[in-house]
Formats: sequence, structure tokens, C-alpha cells
Amino acid sequence: MALNVHGFENSNNSSYRIVQETASGTTLVENATGGSGRIYCITITNTDNTNGGFTKFFLKDSATPTVGTTEPDLLLVCGSNTSERYDFPAGLPFTVLSFYTSRELATSDTTAPGTTKVVILCS
Repeated sequence: MALNVHGFENSNNSSYRIVQETASGTTLVENATGGSGRIYCITITNTDNTNGGFTKFFLKDSATPTVGTTEPDLLLVCGSNTSERYDFPAGLPFTVLSFYTSRELATSDTTAPGTTKVVILCS
């Protein structure tokens, strides 16, 4: 797991952050931004040639989600050896942003995926 968070401002003095997890797996990335905000874009890249990945996001609860037990607020799919981009033009609000990636769709799955990179543009 290698989490990086970078902030920047645009010409309208709006503050944004880029959250980048270069090895998203079944270890929870907890409270990635350290506070609330809105998600505008999520890009998921899966370099596993055999298995897809399911990135599970927790957006509302300040309590720590439990991998394999807590139902995610948002689930995004990325097929094997591909990249997917999900845009939220109006911004998807979150209170606390936590996430992890597993190999299967089921909430109960704790099977580690192949190499999965998750990049989030948020405010």
C-alpha cells in the first residue's frame, strides 16, 4: 500500500486534492483525505491479466468500516488488464473517505486483487 495525497488550487481559488493509492488491496485505506469533501473523478487501473477488481468505497460513516463485513456505499468495477474512469460532475459528497479493493463482488470477499491503482480527484 502506497498512499499519496496532493492538494492544489485552480484559478478560481477552489481547492482540490488528488488521492493516489498505487497498490489498493484488501487493507483498508481509512479516512484518505482527513476530512469531508466531494469526489469528482475516480480512475481505477488494474494490471492483473487474469482477475478483475472491485473497489469498495465508504463515504458516510465516521466509524471504521470492517473489510469483508461492512456494506460499501459505492462499488466500482475494473476488469482485468484495463483502466476505468468514473466521473461525478456535480461531485459525490463524502464525510469520511475510506476504500479497499478485492477480487470478487461480494461484500464478504477478502481475496486480494492483482495490482490495482486508484486515483481520486476530490475537494
